[in-house]
Amino acid sequence: MQQERRERWSARYERHAAERYKPLAEEFAEFYHSSVAKAVDLLHRMAECDRESAAINSDAPDAEHRRLPKVELMAREMDQFTTSQPSIIDTLVLPQWGESGAWPPPQPSFAVSYAAMMAPAYDPRYSADWAKAQAARAEAMREQQRRQGEYYERLTKEQEARQNAEERARFGRQP
Repeated sequence: MQQERRERWSARYERHAAERYKPLAEEFAEFYHSSVAKAVDLLHRMAECDRESAAINSDAPDAEHRRLPKVELMAREMDQFTTSQPSIIDTLVLPQWGESGAWPPPQPSFAVSYAAMMAPAYDPRYSADWAKAQAARAEAMREQQRRQGEYYERLTKEQEARQNAEERARFGRQP
């Protein structure tokens, strides 16, 4: 009895797998891959268009009140998104087989973005070349001091020449 039941189940299993299960799985895989590729391409083009529209809107003259809405708002004939009618694009998640998600595109976390903003500029004083950096800074300071000395020396000579000329002119006018 048990053997007969197992054989009936096995025949039913094989028939179902061959006739319905495998063909549907293959059809779904083909459909999903092509549909996701098309959808992601469309979503990227919409996002690019929305960025360009936002730039155009921000450059509008003061008296101009026309604005380009997001493509999704236009397509859905809506004025704005609400909690009951949120943006499909912002809430949509499309997984990709064996890879990271197909949509939305990967975005760095806020922490990564913030840390990248705060990354210090390269400073050779805090590297293995600190001695060279210190010598270069000392040389730059000496050069700046030399230039400042020359400037003040020239300024003093010009001032003395101007004062001498004024005194000669004033002395020459006296009776």
